[in-house]
Amino acid sequence: MQMGKSVAPSDDIGYHYALDCFGNIFEGRDIRFKGENVHNYNTGVIGIVLLENLTDSEEGSDRVAKVRKFLNTIGLNERPQVPDKQKQSAHRFIDILLEFFYINTLGGHREFPGQPGEGKICPGNVGLSLVTELRRSKGLSAP
Repeated sequence: MQMGKSVAPSDDIGYHYALDCFGNIFEGRDIRFKGENVHNYNTGVIGIVLLENLTDSEEGSDRVAKVRKFLNTIGLNERPQVPDKQKQSAHRFIDILLEFFYINTLGGHREFPGQPGEGKICPGNVGLSLVTELRRSKGLSAP
């Protein structure tokens, strides 16, 4: 990397922030750098990832999804839920971001056109219900 250039390192996380299941918020990529989390839609976007699998057993086609589908058929798979602490943290964190940035849109990967691979289901049906709840309570629009 050349000195004096504002370029994000190539070995960092593409999200600006991550929220874990216990409500902790972690800083990822420096907010001054463009993220790499939404294919073709990163300019002017603050990338936040929820550290939890929030997909239903019907979603996805990878090995994890196949195991979850099997467990669901024999009655051993419960529908995931957003942990209360993570949900509360997401609400508070969006409020903080709204104090410092002009934000009018909030969305999950799959709400942005042309997302490849697992981005087509991200953040999952359960995660999207949280995104919808956040949008409604904060007065934000869908992508």
